[in-house]
Amino acid sequence: MSRLRAIAGGALIFLRPRLEHWQAGAEWTLLVMAAFIGLIGGLGAIAFHYVIELIGNGAMRIAVWWGHLDPSAAAEGFAAFPPWLKIAVPVAGAALVGPILRYWAPDARGHGVPEVMDAVARRGGVIRGRVAFVKILTSALSIGTGSSLGPEGPIAQIGATFGSVSGQVLGIDEERMRYLVACGVAAGIAASFNAPIAGMFFAMEIILADFALTALSGLAIASVVATVVARSVLGATSAFVAPPDFVLNSPWEMGVYAVLGVVAGFVAVTYKKLLYATEDVFGAMKKVPDWARPAIGAAVVGAIGIGVPQVFGVGYDVIDRIFRAEFAPGILLVIVVAKMAATCLSLGSGSSGGVFAPSLVMGSALGGAIGLFAARWLPFVQFAPSGTYAVVGMAAVVAAATHAPLTAMLIVFEMTNGYAIILPLMIACALATVFARVISRESIYTLKLARSGIVIASSREEAVLARVRVNDVMQTDFVTIPRNLSFQGVIDAVLASRHAEIYVTDADGCLAGRINIHLIKSVMAETGLDQLVLAQDVMLPASANATPEMTLAECVRMSSLRSQEQLPVVAGADDPRLVGVLPRTVILDTYNRELLRQSSGGLRVIQHTANGDLFSALEFGEGYETREIVVTARLAGRTLAQIGLRARWGIHCLARRSAHQTGLSEGGVPDADEPLSVGDILVCAGSSVQFDEFSRELEKS
Repeated sequence: MSRLRAIAGGALIFLRPRLEHWQAGAEWTLLVMAAFIGLIGGLGAIAFHYVIELIGNGAMRIAVWWGHLDPSAAAEGFAAFPPWLKIAVPVAGAALVGPILRYWAPDARGHGVPEVMDAVARRGGVIRGRVAFVKILTSALSIGTGSSLGPEGPIAQIGATFGSVSGQVLGIDEERMRYLVACGVAAGIAASFNAPIAGMFFAMEIILADFALTALSGLAIASVVATVVARSVLGATSAFVAPPDFVLNSPWEMGVYAVLGVVAGFVAVTYKKLLYATEDVFGAMKKVPDWARPAIGAAVVGAIGIGVPQVFGVGYDVIDRIFRAEFAPGILLVIVVAKMAATCLSLGSGSSGGVFAPSLVMGSALGGAIGLFAARWLPFVQFAPSGTYAVVGMAAVVAAATHAPLTAMLIVFEMTNGYAIILPLMIACALATVFARVISRESIYTLKLARSGIVIASSREEAVLARVRVNDVMQTDFVTIPRNLSFQGVIDAVLASRHAEIYVTDADGCLAGRINIHLIKSVMAETGLDQLVLAQDVMLPASANATPEMTLAECVRMSSLRSQEQLPVVAGADDPRLVGVLPRTVILDTYNRELLRQSSGGLRVIQHTANGDLFSALEFGEGYETREIVVTARLAGRTLAQIGLRARWGIHCLARRSAHQTGLSEGGVPDADEPLSVGDILVCAGSSVQFDEFSRELEKS
């Protein structure tokens, strides 16, 4: 494994200096890396597919030998096994998975997608390289030995790891690192489902929560390359075979599809809540080591499988049978409940695998059952085959569980390649998603993070503000007055203050209300109010207050900020003492500064100065410094864009002093397209490692 890592790192180090002739801008680097990540992601999906197949076939053969069964039973799978063997095989696999996760890479535990979202939201897209290899092994062991899990979440995390490691080796900035991680996710999903468009939208809708056009090209290239690679080895067929004919025989069917969407939303919410309730149950088993808990969950899954063998494994074969209407509607509802319970037990106990494929199985069973019931109860309507309802139900449950209706619709649309399914898909997925969001704001992915106190933003703007806490930017320059201050005293305080609002506090400094200058304008000219009206009589209630530990994203969501110039900041939720204020202008300034910091590798603007002193307005993150680079004959005649200081090396040129100048150029910001001259001095910011790499490259050239 270390040799593979060294080979991959060497390939990236070899690639980086050879991108120079493409450096008209950083966009070319992103596209080249997206193609590279698509290639690696496609190969990773192929490897994962074969590892699952290898472990699954091996487990079946060992089980046949262990149970003294006929060799033909290996092809039939768990359905042909005796009850004790249906329990023993999943337990054996889980008994291996638990210790591997516990002692090698605990961050490879779980779904895969929430961990990637956390890395993108809080760690700048940084993921350890070993996660990919541990995820392949543990997820293949779990799925191959019968745990009720899917491969899509793990392959998304595997692709994301490849993207992250690539970005770390190249030393790119935080913003582009996130896009490379998203490219890895898109590549993994596209290769796994043979659905490049769905892979691209999965990354945009779930991982980035951003539909910016700047990310579209890279994600598209990664998805296409990964799909081509996977098709060249695994073939162009989908993971399961959808019914060939889709028809909308009657407008009455749209009503049934609408009902299917609402029911799918309810099933998805139940699935999500049961999953984390099961996780809490296993987490409360303090006397049982965490590495042993997956085996307990696998034993219960095996017991469920004795009566409903359709719960074992990924379940794509079950979906194919549902499409062919091989099950009665009652059996399909049993499959929905059993698959939900088995998946929650597998993941809740600590095994490694995805929740996406189980959602497909539950959705197909639910849709098939509703289609069959509708045909039975409404004989006057000519219904489409139940397989059509199974396909729509599959997309609806996925949309409701993930809160990603576009991804769900596109996966099914690419799988079926039929336009006639679009209308039912749209109505069912839209209603399912809305219904699920009304009941619970979090998706099956974000709820895991929210339970740990991590709030994933639903937009790029919110993501930026979610990384900054009120305590870091609040102002302590505010005016307070006592509750019993006379009206004339209120007027004097308002006129003397440079703020639009002043605050009313009690004797203990606790916030009682606020007074806006516009509020008292209409009564300032009244006479005789000085002794009759007090501050508490004209104040507005401070109904929504910020606390120092809140993020700016949480503050923005407060409705009161829309009608107020600033939010009062109190010491805590149970401590109403006024400690600061948060103006709207501060939030806007912070948003702009955070965008600069993310794109400049730790450089942060902290103030504006009147004397033009550039460095007094900059703050450097840990490990960053400034250096002066003297332009020699090797650099002369080239522009900063051609050298690629920022794109290739992560070094940011803050100012340039020409050879014939005595001070910095006006404004301090150099022209990236102006050729350099011998003797020019570039004032740059970056890490010492980046500076040293640049110096070594200059010496070699």
